[in-house]
Amino acid sequence: MSTRTKAIGYVRVAAIKQTLEDHDSITAQKLMILQFAKEQGIDVVEWFEQVGAEPMHYPYQALDKALEYCENDVKVEYLLVADMNRISRSLAPYIYWTTSFDRIGVDIKSVASPDDLSPLDSFIERLMSVQSQLERQLHSDAIKRGLQRKKLAEKPMEE
Repeated sequence: MSTRTKAIGYVRVAAIKQTLEDHDSITAQKLMILQFAKEQGIDVVEWFEQVGAEPMHYPYQALDKALEYCENDVKVEYLLVADMNRISRSLAPYIYWTTSFDRIGVDIKSVASPDDLSPLDSFIERLMSVQSQLERQLHSDAIKRGLQRKKLAEKPMEE
């Protein structure tokens, strides 16, 4: 009797409203992962969900629990995600999580691009993560500048 490969599923949405809407919803991500798992003969034995970025200073509680689960269950081979950007869109956390799961022998597999990454693909993936982080920082800086200009405009002029 052959044993099936075990995996855990990880889904993340940035906003609570995404839990029910669009192609990135929790439900849509789970369906993508389950379809992939079925096609590959993989059993998803546990799910980990992250909804929102709360607390803002550390939005990775579900990944912490997933890592702990895998550390205690050596039979889990994969962490399945709908897309690699579900792990993180920032470089430092992305590298932390991918290396943490790799350290315990769990491969993170994106169902959007399930083939093993070549060195070039891996480089491009990390480069895209850096680009996303830069875009977020530039957007944040623009918002801060806008708020500063608004405060200055509201101050009464002194003669």
